[in-house]
Amino acid sequence: YVQQSSRFFVKEGVGCSVTVDISWFSLIAVQSWPVVLPSVSVFFYCPKVIYVFYHHSRATNEFFRNNTSVARLGYFRLLALASVDIVLTLPYGVISTVQNLIENTSAGASIPFFREWKITHSNWAPVTRSYAEIRAEGSWALSDYYLSSWTSVALSLVIFALFGMTPDARATYRRGFYAICKPFGLKP
Repeated sequence: YVQQSSRFFVKEGVGCSVTVDISWFSLIAVQSWPVVLPSVSVFFYCPKVIYVFYHHSRATNEFFRNNTSVARLGYFRLLALASVDIVLTLPYGVISTVQNLIENTSAGASIPFFREWKITHSNWAPVTRSYAEIRAEGSWALSDYYLSSWTSVALSLVIFALFGMTPDARATYRRGFYAICKPFGLKP
């Protein structure tokens, strides 16, 4: 709310979203998280996971042979989920941050560290932008238009593909379907 420059922002074909005032404070406080969190995964957790896999692969294989309660496929699904953050979130965060910096420094204007509350919230009316206006702004704006709209959808589909189609999940869907159909006389 501190860095919100208008009440809401309406993009044609997407809907409402928030607007963030461009300042160094907003880049650090609001827009840096899609870059910082996956970077922590890349620099701290990934090397440790690779080290453990490499040095403990024999023990891991023996664990999966002796312990049938933990499926190897489920274990690899969790590892795939951990890498999705790096593959999807990090590139989008970097592209979005670079785009914001290029857009706001291309005219030669400097970015302030923090805008005053009165300046940030002086024009609180909703802002609208048509698809034609976004397309006229160039390829960076058009790429952000599509990336911001479809990254969440792609992430949801990947997570569902990893965990929503397991045998346990399908059995749960089947039980739920028949629980709903039972009053109508449909039985498994």
